[in-house]
Amino acid sequence: MAGRAPYGYRYADGIWVLKPEAAAVVRAFFDHFLLYGSLGGAMRHVNRQWAATFAVSTGRRWLTHPCYRHGQSPLLRPDEAAQVDRWLRRNRTFAPRAVSAPRALSGLVRCAHCAQTFRVASAPPRYLYLRPCQCPRSPKCAALDYTATLNAIIDRIALDLPQRLARTDPAALGTLRSRLEATIAQKQQVLSQIPLLLTQDIFDRDTADQRQERLRQELAALMAQRDALPPVNLGAIARNLAIPAFWHDLSEPERRSYLREFLRGITLDPRQMPQSMQLHFFF
Repeated sequence: MAGRAPYGYRYADGIWVLKPEAAAVVRAFFDHFLLYGSLGGAMRHVNRQWAATFAVSTGRRWLTHPCYRHGQSPLLRPDEAAQVDRWLRRNRTFAPRAVSAPRALSGLVRCAHCAQTFRVASAPPRYLYLRPCQCPRSPKCAALDYTATLNAIIDRIALDLPQRLARTDPAALGTLRSRLEATIAQKQQVLSQIPLLLTQDIFDRDTADQRQERLRQELAALMAQRDALPPVNLGAIARNLAIPAFWHDLSEPERRSYLREFLRGITLDPRQMPQSMQLHFFF
């Protein structure tokens, strides 16, 4: 890859090699982001641990830089890179403040009546509740007790998730993933051969550029399809998520990451809880 070596690497003997201390910083950032899905939280973690001053924009570049994924010594495995892409894609559906909010339900719950997202608010001494943002109705839609709503959602997940999984075919998903990865590898190989074809005058510059652009677009579409698939270990994860006690042993950021891994959102009627609740799964 041309250009300046990204943080954590140095250029030596024609390749980029790892700088162990700097690479450890980037890896710690990736580990935190993979676990919690929060860009700001991951960068704050790194800055505290290493007494550094990295900006959030720097972390955003780390998450998408090809060297960390496809370089000579990548810091992300393919499955981890796919998880990073899922987090980035799903975080785009949340308001910026909700992405790194500490509460698990932040930005995830929507009112069935006013179609507004519930915001987590607090009242003294330690009472948490959910209130629809900018509700246009009069009277406004009712607020909900945060803890009671979270418990009701956990109970509904334990009921609905096994039923949803029963309608999936793990073997078919595995076959689809393998087919997509094989096609991606084949197109990446073709893309890597274009510079050689250019030097051999088989392609002229315009033809090479057009072919490269088309291949990159096809690769992006294929990778998006692959990354939209459920995690490879979906069955093992789901068995734990179907146990309410598992959720209660997690911290709020951990609950937030699991909820956003499996749910696009939650729609409910504040006046008819929990019967009105609808969970919108990604799969």
